[in-house]
Amino acid sequence: MKTITMYSSDVCPRCKEAKKFLEEKGYRFVERDVRTDKAVRQELRDMYVSGFPTFVIGNSIIEGFDPKGIEVAMGE
Repeated sequence: MKTITMYSSDVCPRCKEAKKFLEEKGYRFVERDVRTDKAVRQELRDMYVSGFPTFVIGNSIIEGFDPKGIEVAMGE
């Protein structure tokens, strides 16, 4: 199973919704907090992404909470 990197903020309602979705699906993920970590914010800039949540799954980058897009990237 692929591991998901989720760029999020602990004050973002959509991020909380996305995290709940990932947990319910049983997906393994690593959460990176854009609000508290300057290096994480720079990683997003380097990917030309400005919004969150953002998900990196394999070679796919999904900006915004897109449950179907996540499932497709995970091979479902």
